[in-house]
Amino acid sequence: MYSGYDAGASQFAGGGFMPSPAPAGDTTGQSPKKFGSQSQTLRAVTVKQLLEGTNNTGDDQYKVDGVELQNITLVGKLVDVKQFETNLTYILDDGTGKVEIKFWLDNDEGDQVQQRLQQYRVGMYVRAHGHVRSFQNQKSVVAFNLRAITDYNEVTYHLLQCVFQHVHLTKGASSGRPPAAAAGPTTAAPAGQPAAASVPATNNNMAGGDGMSNVQRDACALFNSPDANASESGISLEQVIGSLNSKYPVTDIRAAVDFLVNEGHIYTTVDDVHFKSTAF
Repeated sequence: MYSGYDAGASQFAGGGFMPSPAPAGDTTGQSPKKFGSQSQTLRAVTVKQLLEGTNNTGDDQYKVDGVELQNITLVGKLVDVKQFETNLTYILDDGTGKVEIKFWLDNDEGDQVQQRLQQYRVGMYVRAHGHVRSFQNQKSVVAFNLRAITDYNEVTYHLLQCVFQHVHLTKGASSGRPPAAAAGPTTAAPAGQPAAASVPATNNNMAGGDGMSNVQRDACALFNSPDANASESGISLEQVIGSLNSKYPVTDIRAAVDFLVNEGHIYTTVDDVHFKSTAF
């Protein structure tokens, strides 16, 4: 591991700015935006895996462990930050290599550029979500999500997740039976959709030790459920509302889903009202 990688938890400064996507529940008067029929899975990778990814088609469809990459997530330390007219370019080092992370700017983001430059500084650890691109045989990541890391456990978790996914894809899943899920009522789902498990009622909406309110935590639990993980499209906002509307106002549920998107816990899949957890 290179000498510039400081693995100490004291490196974490906290804070971070997230680009704000359109509210997940704001679909009034329009159909959900379709993202195409291709797989929208999220893959945790190291920089070394990314740089060694293969491409036999000549386009930007790279494979790691024989599986095509769509959405990827990287964790590492920022070692350089540059501002250009159309993008902010970060160099991320995770101890296995360095890669360029590009965050493209909209014309109306002038005020937010300086905020991003102040929030994402050299020496900070970040998690990036994005797509792999190549220009003149040099791979880079076009980020659609960037978040500062404040707990070093997330770095360890990411590396373990990379190892787990690599072993799972190259050596196969365990032949043993998975642990049985706890029995409980489920909310009916539309045909072809996974059922979202109901969450036991609570008496308040106070934040817990993880920094989430009860409605945010319950919504996150639905996205992390086995049914949601088994479905390529995840679960829909409608299903989440159907599971939680007996406990919380619909506006609070929509706000909770927006929170989970903004914090990088979930991402959109087949359209802008279906989501899947980044934990898988």
